[in-house]
Amino acid sequence: MAEKIVKTCKSSNIGEAWCVVKGTPGPRDPFEPQHLLVKGKDKYGDLQLSNTLSVVKDGSSVAPFWSEQVKWNSGKHVCRFGHRFLSVHRLVNEVGDKYSSFEADVEPAARAWLEIYRAPSTPSPTVASVAFGYKNIFDFAPDVDLFEYFNIRFGIKSLSGLTLVGIDLNFILSDTKDFFLHACIKNRPAAPHSKTVRFETKIFARRNTANLTFAETEKILGITKELKHKARESFFAFVTDKTKDEILQAEYA
Repeated sequence: MAEKIVKTCKSSNIGEAWCVVKGTPGPRDPFEPQHLLVKGKDKYGDLQLSNTLSVVKDGSSVAPFWSEQVKWNSGKHVCRFGHRFLSVHRLVNEVGDKYSSFEADVEPAARAWLEIYRAPSTPSPTVASVAFGYKNIFDFAPDVDLFEYFNIRFGIKSLSGLTLVGIDLNFILSDTKDFFLHACIKNRPAAPHSKTVRFETKIFARRNTANLTFAETEKILGITKELKHKARESFFAFVTDKTKDEILQAEYA
């Protein structure tokens, strides 16, 4: 029987989606974060600085890192930047808010910040890797059988007097010189007084790059879209048909 291909889902339970661009190690420009912050405020009038890390790293080969975190659109979008590092996140943190698609929720902001990033350095830094990931949130009854919803298999020997209080499973689906794919499932605290248990799944895909710079916006976004498709395929292989049909209300091609 041919595998059913999910076209779309009527019920989205994505809690966060993000893309990350990391540069190669190099000398740090102390003015880079401030330039990005000023240009970001020009682009987004409601931009708010929500977190700043004090980082003292100098030398000729400093690894990429983020030191500033900003948010806009009522906290639905977040960007992190610093030294040869840029990440854009779409957060679902309000009741009734829904993630629609990469093209609608992440790509426009990623393109805008990549364009902002073009200006600080000349020549533009080389990109070492591009990544995409997203998180899904599931609320189940306390007696849930995870095997009904996720394609995972493991055994636990029952011991008298012990209670399962947490689970954190990580899977490396692919790890080669140029490509890395990771999946995890872990439980998280549900809302206070809730009668459900909450689980999160995260799918993260990263591709190492060569001969690519931060100035090449469309190429970076093209790689991000490829990674999005890889992550999406892996997610739907990770969950069962029951999850697709009952929780996500999947529609098939």
